[in-house]
Amino acid sequence: MLEETGKTGMDDIRIEKIDPAACYDKLYEFLQKVWPGAWSTDKKLFYWRTILSAQSPSTKTAVYAAMDRDSNIRGVLCGIPGGVSIDGRQVAITWAVDFTVEEKLRRKGIGTRLNLSLCENEPNFVALGGTAMSLSNCRSLGWVIRDNVKSYIKVLKPIRYLLHKKNKNRDHLKIMFRATGALLGETLRRVEAEGIRKVEGDCFSPAEILEKNSPSDFAVTLRPKDLIMWQCENAPFPKSDYFIMENKGCGDGYMILRTHETKEGFLEGRILDIFSRDLNKQDLKLMIAYAVMAFRKKNAVQVRLIASHPSLKMACLELDFHERQGPFLIHPPDLPDGMDQAEWHLTMLDSDFAYR
Repeated sequence: MLEETGKTGMDDIRIEKIDPAACYDKLYEFLQKVWPGAWSTDKKLFYWRTILSAQSPSTKTAVYAAMDRDSNIRGVLCGIPGGVSIDGRQVAITWAVDFTVEEKLRRKGIGTRLNLSLCENEPNFVALGGTAMSLSNCRSLGWVIRDNVKSYIKVLKPIRYLLHKKNKNRDHLKIMFRATGALLGETLRRVEAEGIRKVEGDCFSPAEILEKNSPSDFAVTLRPKDLIMWQCENAPFPKSDYFIMENKGCGDGYMILRTHETKEGFLEGRILDIFSRDLNKQDLKLMIAYAVMAFRKKNAVQVRLIASHPSLKMACLELDFHERQGPFLIHPPDLPDGMDQAEWHLTMLDSDFAYR
């Protein structure tokens, strides 16, 4: 037990780090009850996130729970290990995910205690998300909330896109008309793929490319092999496609693509991860254009990615992607090695946008 509180209403709550495998059924039932619209209602996905993640230290989920006197779970916050490269150094971080508290216990300090327990016991708390509850808790703690992460969408089939939207709001109409205009203006469908080649998962090693080519003035998240295997090969989704960008036989960049069927029932292409030497805009733009071409061949209705680096954002806008607010980057104000001041290069693979 890490910490105890006094009574909260009729409950005596304590904060514990629990074994997700031992508490699997209780965790699943709690999240189904309290957060029915979340990813955790998919049992295969939940098993992947809580049990399969334990097969490697690089992916093993740490689970902190608010427990009542009868050892019932009343709140949860999970942490997934990660790492960042900055100025040639590698620093361990913990991605905070899946934060929720039973409704009648909210605004009573339980969420704050969960956040502090994870922050104090796991290395370097970082979150990429932004539910109203999590943002409120982090603001109360005086933590940094950055809004420079954006989500980008390019619609490939405007009519099918709009037909699948139940609520056709102004934003959806704007995206459709922009997509229609872009399609009318496009004359070339084929992107020259010189230097870009598809590779098999067992030959794919983004860690080497990142180590050699990361810019020193940005925090770039690490991609160890077991993390890629867990997120892209062992997850209960269609298999990912891996691409390397080469220059004179050396890997200068890479990209991971995957298709998903959305809740609205259409096929979406997702650029899960993308990187180029020094995050060069022209190379990023070439890879994104190649991804769009690949997704067209698979009859995807739209393509989506998230971006925080200025070059990646500009590449998206120059290719007629529509920009929306993405998840917020959240962290305490005192991260080590300058991570609290640096800009970050973040992609969909750093968030649950990759599978929700």
